[in-house]
Amino acid sequence: MNRLYHWKFVLHLHVLTFLLNLWVRWSKRTAPASGTRIAAFPYLPLDFPGGMLRIGHWEQFFKADHIDFQVYWPGHADAYLARFVKGSQKQRYAFLHYILRLRYRQFKQLNGVQAVWIQRAYLPFFPHKKPVFEKLLRKKGIALVVDFYDADYVHNPELCHGIAGLSVCTTVVSQHLKNYFEPYAPKTALIPLAIDPKPYASAHKKASDALIIGWTGNPGNALQLLKIETALQNIENRFPQIRFRFICREPIPLSLKKMEQGSWDQPDFDYMEWLASFDIGLVPYLDDNETTRAKVAMKSLEFMALGIPVVLSPLGISDRMEHENNCLLAEADGWEQALTRLIGSKELRNRLGRAGKKTLQQHHTYETIYPLLKTVLVNASQKGKKDPADHPDQSHADRP
Repeated sequence: MNRLYHWKFVLHLHVLTFLLNLWVRWSKRTAPASGTRIAAFPYLPLDFPGGMLRIGHWEQFFKADHIDFQVYWPGHADAYLARFVKGSQKQRYAFLHYILRLRYRQFKQLNGVQAVWIQRAYLPFFPHKKPVFEKLLRKKGIALVVDFYDADYVHNPELCHGIAGLSVCTTVVSQHLKNYFEPYAPKTALIPLAIDPKPYASAHKKASDALIIGWTGNPGNALQLLKIETALQNIENRFPQIRFRFICREPIPLSLKKMEQGSWDQPDFDYMEWLASFDIGLVPYLDDNETTRAKVAMKSLEFMALGIPVVLSPLGISDRMEHENNCLLAEADGWEQALTRLIGSKELRNRLGRAGKKTLQQHHTYETIYPLLKTVLVNASQKGKKDPADHPDQSHADRP
């Protein structure tokens, strides 16, 4: 049955891409639009943090600059979670068919667009192995910029390398990703991960005699907490004033006596209030692999926005983090020592918290990063304004 669902979807994919091929041949004669028109395609649905954080939030900045920047979302978060993440196999494929039809309709709205900014892949969720839609975008004469903020190539190298090769520029969040994609993309640009510090500025810590050590993340990343469990248990036993508060949508199996856990799906759960209650933030990534080396942990930026001192692994973090300057870095056997230092010194906590907040404001806000992104996408749109016949496909997709 699973194979039947799969092949029905593949057939649907081939039919729609064939129709788009015909449409592209006809619509290539359309005159280029005046002004700058950019289309953005997040990988995750509307109301889902990853897409809004990396793609959607930029819309207001381009519009303020009188640049046409249209975001095309792949559905809504509630349908994605109910039908794709938690649904049956039949429901998952029904959702994929819906997304395929949606992306087909969105593609046909791209007349006059000069550049597209795609997060990971034009068609999300389905692990197809070839950049078929991306090739059609190039055929239509639209300049392609692709964005990666994770090591997606670990699971789908052919697709990631192919899309990077078809792009005029590949944007990434970390130096590790930039180094990785340079052999495959004609050009790479480091666009740091950004957050809006304003919502965090209104969050205030309530007075408490306890010292709160906190963490937030998904169930997969919660496994990293288990790797420092012994250090956390020792801290709990040595310091009676310590409490732990962790935020995750699934229970975390830690043997800590003074641990409280919250979740986004709890009634009246206030995420900002929970974050603001932390005195020390944890960002452990002890698995030294491509996935952890490529990422920049969102939680570290959130802690910095609140002025919370952080203890981090030297993996999965911004290259602006400096040990003893704006954070404490801890190797696998150094977590208890680092936490002990912070627990014992309010001055150290305050100093690192202030320095971390300053680092975020200087290097990881939308206002500071927007000029970098604007340059990349506007330059790409200039390439897309040319007639397709003037710049035949010279992709790097086949480079080793």
